[in-house]
Amino acid sequence: MIRLLARLAMEQCDPQRDFLGHVGGDDFMLLFQSPDWLQRCEQAVMEFNERALALFDEDAQAQGGIHAEDRQGIRRFFPCTRLSIGVVEVLPGRGVILHG
Repeated sequence: MIRLLARLAMEQCDPQRDFLGHVGGDDFMLLFQSPDWLQRCEQAVMEFNERALALFDEDAQAQGGIHAEDRQGIRRFFPCTRLSIGVVEVLPGRGVILHG
């Protein structure tokens, strides 16, 4: 899943204008200067959510997730993995706008 996310993030970044960094684990940072940054984010979310589903077996796909133990050893249901992106937009002279 992490490699899938890394590939999709790289595909959405323009190497001449944008920056992609791997913070660690499943956390990435994308710094966009591309004017179509919102469409790039939407495309990454859509593609990840489609492709990630294919990484689950048929039963998990049909159920919408898996049953497994959490970090405390408690068995519970985990929905199939989906991508979400939080956005902080910095506008020169206007400050910061949070999207999410």
